[in-house]
Amino acid sequence: MGVVVDSSYVIDLLGGQSAAKAKAAELDQSGATIILPTIVLFEVLTGLQHAHSKTAAARFRDFAHACVIEACDEHAAQAAADIMVELLRTGHRKGGADVMIAGMAHAAGHRLISRDADFAAIAQATGLLIETYGSADNASPTGGARHRTARTRKAYMKQWTTDLTRRASGVCMHQSR
Repeated sequence: MGVVVDSSYVIDLLGGQSAAKAKAAELDQSGATIILPTIVLFEVLTGLQHAHSKTAAARFRDFAHACVIEACDEHAAQAAADIMVELLRTGHRKGGADVMIAGMAHAAGHRLISRDADFAAIAQATGLLIETYGSADNASPTGGARHRTARTRKAYMKQWTTDLTRRASGVCMHQSR
């Protein structure tokens, strides 16, 4: 069984967040296979390129090379569709990227590492094992349904890119200290 990582975990890890680093050490010690979905690859690369953060991008490439990078296949897409239908049926609409990531983990029987609050409802609908790290106070600023329901998709993406850029810039500042 592998461990699928979400962008919130990757960003926290690149930013040197202590709880994310502790989780990485735990995963390393357990010998778990770290699975980096191409969706997460896209999300993180977008933020790093937008921030023009070459140092953080190099650190991310090193991280990505240590992972198994997987794309969403037909089985995972079906699992994601099933999850989305259940979420819609119960009135818990979530973003497509999060549902695809959850579908990939669920279809393969992997657990998922994230602090994004949206995954709690997904886990409840699917039984997917979600591992968190750190406290809720340090959660991703864009995580949670309140952000997606309070903004249009375009405004949400602009805020997400701004948050990711700010956090990626923090990675560079953290490294230069």
